[in-house]
Amino acid sequence: AGVISNFIMAFLAAGVLSAIFALFGNKAFSNKFAYYIVFLLLQFSLISVILNISLIAFNLLPIYPLDGFRLVETLSKNPENRYCSFMRSYGIYVFMVLILLGVISDKIDILGLYMSAVRSLVFKFFGLIFPSFTL
Repeated sequence: AGVISNFIMAFLAAGVLSAIFALFGNKAFSNKFAYYIVFLLLQFSLISVILNISLIAFNLLPIYPLDGFRLVETLSKNPENRYCSFMRSYGIYVFMVLILLGVISDKIDILGLYMSAVRSLVFKFFGLIFPSFTL
């Protein structure tokens, strides 16, 4: 339910962002108040899209405490397979190693690379749905 709600929130925020770009684009504002309102809406929508997409990517990791593990466990024919047993026992340690690799160096930031790839795919998807959605 968390992944779906994050996707709905990101979709709605992308729609708002696209509508703001379509309505206002490069329009010059004579009223500073209107400019700041539009600017704040743009920033809020952009941050909402990025945050929700990042939460989707994070929750879909197939590591034990996260929703992605539950998905793998549900889709596997045998929920007691070696991967599921290993992740139940050592998933938190695998997760900590992934985080520490990112802290140590940018070159071995597996978690960061994964998050960036998922974000770029979803942004491309939103770009197909909302023509004026550009980041």
